[in-house]
Amino acid sequence: MSGIRIPFRWLTPLMGVLLLAGCASSAATSASLVSSTPVMTSQMDSALRPSVLEGQAIFDRADYMIGSAQHSILLEMYELGNTREISLLEQKADSGITVLAILDGSEKQTAKAIPELEAHHVKVQVAAAPLIQKGGIQHAKMLVVDDTQVLIGGMNWGSGSVKNADVDVYMLGAIAKEAQGVFESDWRMSGASLPAGIIIENTTNQDILYGKPLLSAILTELDHAQTIQVALFELSNNELINKLIERSKAGVKVKVLLDTRMEKKINSRAAEQLRSAGVQVKLYPENQVLHAKVIVTDHVVIVGSANGSYDAFSKNHELDIVTSDPAVLKQAQADLEAKFAKQ
Repeated sequence: MSGIRIPFRWLTPLMGVLLLAGCASSAATSASLVSSTPVMTSQMDSALRPSVLEGQAIFDRADYMIGSAQHSILLEMYELGNTREISLLEQKADSGITVLAILDGSEKQTAKAIPELEAHHVKVQVAAAPLIQKGGIQHAKMLVVDDTQVLIGGMNWGSGSVKNADVDVYMLGAIAKEAQGVFESDWRMSGASLPAGIIIENTTNQDILYGKPLLSAILTELDHAQTIQVALFELSNNELINKLIERSKAGVKVKVLLDTRMEKKINSRAAEQLRSAGVQVKLYPENQVLHAKVIVTDHVVIVGSANGSYDAFSKNHELDIVTSDPAVLKQAQADLEAKFAKQ
């Protein structure tokens, strides 16, 4: 991917996207979406707007998206063991909808799911070089449906992932077309050609980034921020730590929330460095994994799969969205404020 990003993310996606289904907030609703033609309602139209989602709401939205698919379902996932999502993908593929998945072959739940998915007409590519580097993993979590909807963030689709404190963003319109273009590029990099019927999106990657371009975008956004809130599963990347310290010393209000249940040792070191520079740091309670990867400033939200680690920007395949969508920004700011207030 090119390191050059054209900064048009402040253009709010058009909300006149055709959505042809009702929101699946329960298992019964989602099952009916898979087996019948969805119908648009005014209630659904108001619910399906750019939004920040957590916990079960992420899976409810994924259910809706899969159920509403008319042409294609494109998935990039690290941990895939949720039997419900697997079943919905298989039902759609068996019904004739094109379902493509780029998965990580080293993750145990995912490796078990791959042959079952393929038995139900889901086309799977196991990520390899050059998509991932030596020692890296396919860590991205992105769902794109009909090039009109995208769900992207940190939530795995594992059997117990819903228990984690995690964040995804749901978007519509132009950004979904970019997401489809990103998936298509990743699919080709995995060594496969796209099947007939897939809409080819020749968009420039501007708001969905990974690798060094993503790290560069994060550092640039922090340089322009007047307030910074961060919630991360892991923080060990020296460039990112030093930038947060630099911005704090420049008078910017910086607040950082870190996981302790799984990454206590690593994050404790980062917390000590940051606190010595005046950064307000809180450690998440050990009764829940803080699996989110979120950076929120006064003007932008960065959400995705990339931890604040070295591997996230050098070895792994990650995907983060950089957006100034007003609704997403407002929700993300409020969400992180609430998380900090509870600690």
